[in-house]
Amino acid sequence: MAGGPLNQEFLVGVRIPGAGRLRFRGTAIEDIALRDWVAVPSPAGEEPGQVVVAPQQFKLAKLPERLPAVIRRLTPDEVELVATRVERAREVLDAVIATVRERRFPLFITGLRFTLGGEAVIVSFRGPQGAGEGELPRMVEPVAGVPVHLEHEAAGTNLFGSLGRPPAALTFNELLRDRFPGTGRDLALAPEGLVRLGTRVRTDHGAGSVISVATRERRARVRLDSGEEVLVPVDDLSVAG
Repeated sequence: MAGGPLNQEFLVGVRIPGAGRLRFRGTAIEDIALRDWVAVPSPAGEEPGQVVVAPQQFKLAKLPERLPAVIRRLTPDEVELVATRVERAREVLDAVIATVRERRFPLFITGLRFTLGGEAVIVSFRGPQGAGEGELPRMVEPVAGVPVHLEHEAAGTNLFGSLGRPPAALTFNELLRDRFPGTGRDLALAPEGLVRLGTRVRTDHGAGSVISVATRERRARVRLDSGEEVLVPVDDLSVAG
């Protein structure tokens, strides 16, 4: 199930069990919150995912023009299915990795997960595009018992969890200002009390910009103006003058 045009007002970060990267999706669910289980559309079908970055933690000028949509939360019965799907995926993944090594495929398996309804299995991998793509589904399908959908992970930057490496023409602070306009004007805490990415803050180690937030531990990773990165409790941060 592919995502449609972006007609949502909010941006969320979703962790899909078995996927190697955090996914960012649009949503119109106004009261969506951390730890909510949601249905994440994909070409293979709906996937279960948990919200790990709430809309209030972002500080963006605008949303991307097109982004797959999260349109509903999981039902209690669907949440119960998640553990079963994850356990089955682990069993299949072990067999797949062993076969890839044995046959010396020039690729690296980065994840394997079943869709919410169990109607397909998604295998994500890195490597030359086209390498093993003919043999991999034939190898996985008898083990998984369902059709296989391949997901090629190209090299790229994670724009939010870590900001990635700035282009040669930009300094890191210029990259922050470009992606997070208006940083440094206030502490910009979300309702959960978590500082937004890109905010300019002062720490005991000096001034810098927030590049990631550990929601459970309530700790922020700050890139100092010196280039050093430090972990600081959110409650210890103050506005950089």
